[in-house]
Amino acid sequence: MKNSITFNLIVFMFLFSISCKAQIQPDATSLNQKILGSWIPEGSNFDNRLVFNNDGSAEKFSDGQLYINYTWSINKELVNGVPFNTLILDEVGNSETTNRYEINTLKDNLLILVFQRPSGGISGLNKYFKQE
Repeated sequence: MKNSITFNLIVFMFLFSISCKAQIQPDATSLNQKILGSWIPEGSNFDNRLVFNNDGSAEKFSDGQLYINYTWSINKELVNGVPFNTLILDEVGNSETTNRYEINTLKDNLLILVFQRPSGGISGLNKYFKQE
């Protein structure tokens, strides 16, 4: 009996945490505005940045030089019934290269992305700080 109550409590807490995450996900429209601008990777400097533009284009700079041009979009997707905001970066001129990231956090000065592997699963946590 005690094991059954413990199991039911664990299941309830898990389902409750999922429903809370679903309720606090911001909509893609507000994220589209927040993401605009220059973002510096944690531990780096302005020479290595990712810039999101209002027209849906983005540029990745490395050592101060333009490295890759992207188009970007933010979509709300359901994964096992739970909504997630996904950042999609398509490399310009290379239709086979699409990077997908779960937007873990997007605040005024903080962006945390979780890379989604093409084969499924996630890897890597990328933290960026907005350059004003």
